[in-house]
This record gives sequence, structure tokens and C-alpha cells, in this order.
Amino acid sequence: MPLFSPRRFQLPYYPLDRPSRWERVFTAFERTVKSILFGCRMCGNCILQETAFICPMACPKGLRNGPCGGSTPDHCYVDPSRPCIWYKIYERAERMGRMDKLLEIQAPLDGRRMGRETWLDLFRRWKERGGLGLGIRGFLDSKRRGPALDQFFYEVRQPDWWQGDDKPHPPTYEGTMSRLEKKLRS
Repeated sequence: MPLFSPRRFQLPYYPLDRPSRWERVFTAFERTVKSILFGCRMCGNCILQETAFICPMACPKGLRNGPCGGSTPDHCYVDPSRPCIWYKIYERAERMGRMDKLLEIQAPLDGRRMGRETWLDLFRRWKERGGLGLGIRGFLDSKRRGPALDQFFYEVRQPDWWQGDDKPHPPTYEGTMSRLEKKLRS
């Protein structure tokens, strides 16, 4: 049973090709730690910091952008014996004051990364980027560190190959209405 997330529904992913020995050892370590803490499935496209540190891959459908249409706050649509993971994410995000993170549309899973570690990838990106570019004083200043970390993780979770939109789109109610919609509004 994970410490910070409900139990996962499916087994973790494993890579399709054979990584180096060093990567296999590090991946096994990361899989163990993240499985205990978050119920991680090792999707290789980690968005824990955006989903209030609850792994969205614990959803039986593997949904990364919100709940399906059949779930309720009390139970999951696929497995009624468990709570909907996305309701848990929304509750924790609201308590943490991070609801704005949930409006961003997340990239789909990259099949090449599935089953692989994400911590080494984060470290490589950090090294390529030269850290946050703040220096020690800037890193110690939380007002400067927060936006710099948000930008760093934005670049990680919105990869170059993803041409999707990262901005929230509230529903619009303009345009043509059906007769039923006109009656319901009046």
C-alpha cells in the first residue's frame, strides 16, 4: 500500500529494450522508492508534482488529464471497491493550493520512456540546462526558486515532440444552441 496514494490498479511498466546495467540498477531503486511512496507504475513521464503527489497512473484507465465520465467521489467507475484517484488528486490539490496545476493539459505517455527512470532524466536535463541559473542566493530565495522550478518542470512535462496546448480552456457557451439547450436555458 503506497504511503501518499491509493493502491495502484495495474502492475508497473517495464522497458521494451534492454537498458544499460547502471540504468537497470537505478530504475529498480526508483521503482522501489516510488512504488512504496506513490504507487508508481514507472510510466517514464512523471507528473507527480502537478497532480499533488498522487500518481494519476493509479487510475485503472491510466487517465492523465482528469476523471472519466462515470466516476463519483465515492468510487471508481472501473472498480467500485476503490475511490476515484482523480477525486483524491483534486482534494489534495485544493488543500495544497495547487488547483491551477490541474488545468494544464498533460502530454500523452511517450512509449519510448515507459518503464524507464525519470530521476536520471531530470538530472540530465538539469545538467544540460546548467541548473536553475539562480546561483546559491537565488536558490535560497523561495520567491525566485518557485518560478524557476515551475519553469524547469514545465519543460520536462511538456516535451518538444508534444505539440499540444498547455493552456487551460474554460468551456465557452457562445455559438449555436440546440432547441433543447434553448429551452433548458429559458
